[in-house]
Amino acid sequence: MCDGTGGLYGEYFATKFLTNLRAVRIDPQVTFDWGNGIPHPDLGDNDFSMCWTGFVTPQFTEVYDFLVRTDDGVRLWVNGELLVNQWNDHGPTTYTGTTSTPLTAGTPYPVRMDFYEAGGGAVAWLGWESASQTRKGIYEMYLTPGNGFGDRGTDWIRNPANGHYYKVTPPMTWAEANTLAGQWGGYLTTINDEAENTWIQHTFGVLGSLYTGANDIAQEGRWVWAENGANFYNGTYASGAVVPPWWVQWQDQEPNDWNGAEDAGGVYGGTAGNAGNWNDWTPTNVMRALVETNTGRINLTGPTPASATLMEGNSISLRVTALHPYGNVTYQWLKDGDPVPGAIGPVYNIAYAQLMDEGEYVCRVSDDSPATEDSPAAVITVNPRPPTPAASAAALAGLALALAALGARRRRA
Repeated sequence: MCDGTGGLYGEYFATKFLTNLRAVRIDPQVTFDWGNGIPHPDLGDNDFSMCWTGFVTPQFTEVYDFLVRTDDGVRLWVNGELLVNQWNDHGPTTYTGTTSTPLTAGTPYPVRMDFYEAGGGAVAWLGWESASQTRKGIYEMYLTPGNGFGDRGTDWIRNPANGHYYKVTPPMTWAEANTLAGQWGGYLTTINDEAENTWIQHTFGVLGSLYTGANDIAQEGRWVWAENGANFYNGTYASGAVVPPWWVQWQDQEPNDWNGAEDAGGVYGGTAGNAGNWNDWTPTNVMRALVETNTGRINLTGPTPASATLMEGNSISLRVTALHPYGNVTYQWLKDGDPVPGAIGPVYNIAYAQLMDEGEYVCRVSDDSPATEDSPAAVITVNPRPPTPAASAAALAGLALALAALGARRRRA
């Protein structure tokens, strides 16, 4: 949870797919009606999306209705419970979701609202009501900003249910994605149950269909996970069976090994009726894939600037940003591999550069996932300041004569 100004942490994306992050800010409330305008100077007037994260603290101990009014798509989670799921194009419409259990007064509960705008007018509003709470927008005094959720196309994103981190690859073949997963320190994802499958669909389904670690490459009809070779399903749709205790969600009449070549599994994306269901594809198809890791990850930007050349005596500030970290964050700057005493914040200042300040600067960032990540190196070059030119003998003689003449004039006066 973040301290400071109340509200929700807003991530503003330049696509409908919660990708291409352009801006972040704290929004005191989600009560917007942009009409045909733009919500931020870095976005267009159509085809954009937002994610608001943080905590909501109720005044009363009772069941709450949470309301959203949007144009277009919206999903709303409160305390990890999906209350509204209307990820589709629609005009200004109000939807209501009710908590399954009472919320406790004074207790902060996690809240997340995903929204996209397709075209025409744009509206995004979040409110609540209960037996004691009149229907109204949620004021900032009841909201606390979070740390953000992440760019679905580029970031490692944490699943709160299992603590694992997930990231999508660029489009590539299954074998290429399997290799890249290892290089990233993970594996093509293993889906253990319906809850994980649903989380994947709601988080990454906007990107389309994705390869997972499911495959029967080694032995036709014997489906295993790339992570550990665990056998979870045998056969085709006509005569197949799940291997206990595994769980599957094959699309109707899948896997069917079409043309004897479909040996790589994955999950359908989008919003159609088959979204979240599994399919088998030819491994040479070029698609995104989902990578999973059991260990923490930190998404960093910076340092900025990445390099600089200074004159001796000049100043510079280096900055890194930990994007949507988990829990507490610590920083330690290193110069040429050695810790810099006292340099334990996201910004490192050199107030008066000296030649000894030249070198490579890295920031080591840790959070509670737990994870530790070193930033790329910022290269600082310091040039010596040119010496002050020595005055010539003729110049000194001329200065002496000028001073003598000035003194003579003053005496005559």
